[in-house]
Amino acid sequence: MRVLDKIKHAALPLLAAVLVLGAAAGNSSSYFTTYVTANGSGTVHLRDVHVDVDDSWEGSAKNITVRNSGTPGKDGPCYVRAKAIQASTMETQITYSGVGWDDGGDGWYYYSGILQPGQAANPLTANLSMPPKPGEKPIPEGTEFNVTVITECAKIFYDANGDPIPNGPYYDGWNLEEG
Repeated sequence: MRVLDKIKHAALPLLAAVLVLGAAAGNSSSYFTTYVTANGSGTVHLRDVHVDVDDSWEGSAKNITVRNSGTPGKDGPCYVRAKAIQASTMETQITYSGVGWDDGGDGWYYYSGILQPGQAANPLTANLSMPPKPGEKPIPEGTEFNVTVITECAKIFYDANGDPIPNGPYYDGWNLEEG
């Protein structure tokens, strides 16, 4: 038998099996889709918001000042949030204090006020401390720390009554993707 005849001879039962299994599979479903286009246009004006951060050390505390760096009349108001991260192998704790700053419970501190362009938030202080060991000062003299301050700003959203939605960890402005 030639090679081509062998292939034909083997393919015929395979084709029959596929047809039998296909018929036994039962009903099949399908759906149809369509698309719709829309015409028209509208202009949306979104103002950019940016902040500048100044921070300075005073003993074992880092004082953080956040300012809306926008231009009045050109740029919009914003909410801000901040946190400090201590990059060291030492066991340190960071506690925060500052008028108008609220702990969001998510690692961020949220400023409750709205920052208009050119306006600064009240200072936020990140206090570093170490769990004291017997006979040791809370933070030994000459201890160096590398503390990074992270700040974010978000545009203000308003409710149906025109009132600003309060800042905090559940504020939708913190979850928007840039794009």
